[in-house]
Amino acid sequence: MKFFVFLTMISFTCFAQTKKTIGNVRVSSHWEGEHKVFMAEIEMIYEAGIETVAKGIENFDEKCNNEYRSKRKKMKWEDKCLYHNKNLVEAIKIHDFNKASFENDAVPAHYLVWRNIYNRGTFAHYDVIRKKVNKDKITISHEMIDPDKIEKVLKNPKRVVSAFDKMKGTYQLFKISENKTKVKYNYISKTDHWLLTKDFIEENVFENMSNGTNQAFRTITKSVERNSRSL
Repeated sequence: MKFFVFLTMISFTCFAQTKKTIGNVRVSSHWEGEHKVFMAEIEMIYEAGIETVAKGIENFDEKCNNEYRSKRKKMKWEDKCLYHNKNLVEAIKIHDFNKASFENDAVPAHYLVWRNIYNRGTFAHYDVIRKKVNKDKITISHEMIDPDKIEKVLKNPKRVVSAFDKMKGTYQLFKISENKTKVKYNYISKTDHWLLTKDFIEENVFENMSNGTNQAFRTITKSVERNSRSL
């Protein structure tokens, strides 16, 4: 009987899951051992060509909170981001890095992005950006680089601080027609942080994921509109 109870507890720890929808974003969480995993999903259709939508995703360095100018490390104070991102102080694209560190990956590293973040505290991490282009589909992903790997990727990296062990987002762009594109986005994060794994904080994490995901898609919309006007 004790053995049965033990197995039941293991099953609950591994597979217990919360699912809900906030606005148009589907969010969920589950446990993997001592780590809590959070996920978000959203779909949207844009009245624009697939390349135009891709540009609205990859303009990482044009998204930030201009009110956080005083916290910048690399951007100039007078530089103005075109698209608002509530918690992002700055995002810097990096093309000069050790590409051999990612040579065994299924999709090669395209470039890196350093993110300087402020959210009741200062955080920073590096993302590797991967891009795969097919005839009628483009996949763009951003994934936080393991802090232990940074020294192998860059010569003089900035200090990294994050409450998460994993953060990855993947955009899948599908060409419906010359001027119509469907975008599917999946986000996943994993943490064993003492606070973020508490049940009472889960709703806050869900809200933040929903707000962050919607914010990302609003910037894509604004970029698409801006690029469409310039055509």
